[in-house]
Amino acid sequence: MNHAKASPSGYKRWSNCLGSLTLQEKLGDLIPPDEGSDAARLGTQLHSTAERALKGECEPCEATQFYVDYCRQAAAADDAEMIIEARVPLFYSRDEQGYADCVVRTDKEVHVIDLKTGANRVDVKNCWQLLIYAYGMALTSTERFKMTIVQDNLAESWEINMDQADALASVIGVKAQAAMNPYIHALEASEEACRWCPCKPYCKAYTKLLIDNLEDIDAGMERLSDEKMAYLFANKPRIVKTLSEIERVLFERVSAGESIKGVKMGVGRRGFKTWSKDIDPVAEMVANGIEPTEAIVVKPISPAQALKLSPSVNGWHQPEGKPTLKAGDAYDPAEDFDILD
Repeated sequence: MNHAKASPSGYKRWSNCLGSLTLQEKLGDLIPPDEGSDAARLGTQLHSTAERALKGECEPCEATQFYVDYCRQAAAADDAEMIIEARVPLFYSRDEQGYADCVVRTDKEVHVIDLKTGANRVDVKNCWQLLIYAYGMALTSTERFKMTIVQDNLAESWEINMDQADALASVIGVKAQAAMNPYIHALEASEEACRWCPCKPYCKAYTKLLIDNLEDIDAGMERLSDEKMAYLFANKPRIVKTLSEIERVLFERVSAGESIKGVKMGVGRRGFKTWSKDIDPVAEMVANGIEPTEAIVVKPISPAQALKLSPSVNGWHQPEGKPTLKAGDAYDPAEDFDILD
């Protein structure tokens, strides 16, 4: 079996943007390897600890104790089979597979239990990733499915019967086949599809907002319309994020020695002067004629810190917020065109 191209964990991406997998394949080495974040590495570590604890190889840590206890309790029935890190054949691509944290299976029910360690809560209802796992682990006698997400020492479940699962799997299967079809190039930018997509810096659908609204800025002696200015302002977070993604990719490629017309490596501003870790700054200054009273600055803690220590502290004030511009109703470019009946 091969690792899945249309992986269950990437469902939100490839189901909402059918061309994203093909675009990633075409970009190839232009996409830098995913080194993962600190949160992702911690998640991997906790999953490994939980897996070994369920196998009886170690004790669970505090962060995985609830999950381990829940899995063991779910598998307490006489006819229950617990499969840890289950290798799941994908019903929409039988030569590929996914991996479920824990599957508890009986003759009548498949129960998939997933450990989530991220800061963002995941809603278990309509969590297609878990449904794909559960459906792939079904037996001919299976009548119902239960999917559970364990997060922050809470377990939330979603249950459906076989008829409901068949209907949902049919929809998922159609989308998966389209996403894996190399001749389907439709790209559709959205928060769900783009959030973890590595193609963002190269994707015209993702950068369309920025490009379409900046291409006419230097068109002769004309000013931007108020509507266009408001539209750009309202979408500032996405524009900044887009530029950051593009900058990151260009930096990695150019710093690796690739020549890209229009950009080059340079040296940024030097940082602020700081004391070396291997010396005593005060002793160094005193040794060079600076008085200790001049070398050390003592100042009070902030009112916020003081109030944490004693809520009765007085003598502080908090200025009112300064006037700031906020985005109102978003400008719709379609309003610039008359609709012909």
